[in-house]
Amino acid sequence: MKIVESRYAWLVIVMMTVFPWFAQADSHPFVIESFTSHTFDITRGQQFPVMIRVTEATELQVDIVSPDGDLAKTLYPMQSTNAGVLKLSWNGTDMRDQPVPNEAWFPVVRYRQNNTQISVSPRDSSGGEVIAHVPLSIESPYRLKITLEKPARVLMRAGIQSGAMLRTIVNWQPKAAGTHVIQWNGRDRSDVFPFTGLANFAVMATAYQLPEHSILTWQNESISYTQWRRSLGYPEQSADQRASIQETRKGQVLSKVFFKPKYLPLDPRVQLALQQNPDSQLTTVEVDIPLADRGLVEESLYEVGFFIDGEFVSEEEQGYVPFTWQFKPSNYSKGVHYLTVNITGFDGQVGVSSVKFVNE
Repeated sequence: MKIVESRYAWLVIVMMTVFPWFAQADSHPFVIESFTSHTFDITRGQQFPVMIRVTEATELQVDIVSPDGDLAKTLYPMQSTNAGVLKLSWNGTDMRDQPVPNEAWFPVVRYRQNNTQISVSPRDSSGGEVIAHVPLSIESPYRLKITLEKPARVLMRAGIQSGAMLRTIVNWQPKAAGTHVIQWNGRDRSDVFPFTGLANFAVMATAYQLPEHSILTWQNESISYTQWRRSLGYPEQSADQRASIQETRKGQVLSKVFFKPKYLPLDPRVQLALQQNPDSQLTTVEVDIPLADRGLVEESLYEVGFFIDGEFVSEEEQGYVPFTWQFKPSNYSKGVHYLTVNITGFDGQVGVSSVKFVNE
């Protein structure tokens, strides 16, 4: 079992950024006080304190917004506010008084200055900084441990070293600072390939920092973030957000994934179908992506890679779907083998599917 550094893994490209732009920070008539904790168990009937230090009298409003900037709840409606400390709290519900799903949420302050409304979000000046090294230990093929110095979004993938990616274990989920035990079933995405018993089984972890003043809700598994957003009727965006990507901030490299919509699936599903030709002894592999997922990769370049028993055998660097590929099962030893297809996008997405075949 190996721990794979991100520079060797199935994800190097997601740390790259393009289309840089730069913004200059402005001074504002308030400061959001630092949080003593970033996690919030919304099932215990508690309140999460949000303290705003107002430095000069102004009209302002305080909202809780989603990672995509959608309004969840207004804590303090727009009104004239004197200098001093504004003590607010959030009970973890949305504007309908329904519990929000597990995610990272942020306080956004809007204020009026010279008849202009200005909106200030923690995302404007923080978040997305790539964490170069995520301490990772493999306690067993089914139990992993990572340690974070700051709240972050984490990606963990498992597969074969220098070979196929076989399972995304944690898909850019928000995690608080501290040590986290990650338990999983040790199976590949298609639940057919027992790869964790192989000597070259490997796991990698990478992350980027969450914005300051992130509030990480947990203990609400009843609704996903995507379902919650859809239930409120918020419009969908394009998966391609490259025009808004910032390359660095204060000398630190920012992850491209930070700028992408959080409600969209991150990796495309992959469909495989095998058809055998007894005369030629060739097997034709038909590869496709469901229509609903094609936009995740078709707005940038992607490649289609083929692996037998986790080892690389072929690829199409300028991928397209539907795609067909042929191979001869008789070229492999007698017994059970596994064919895996990886569809890897330029932005770091990896769709994966595996099927079992037998050479009799």
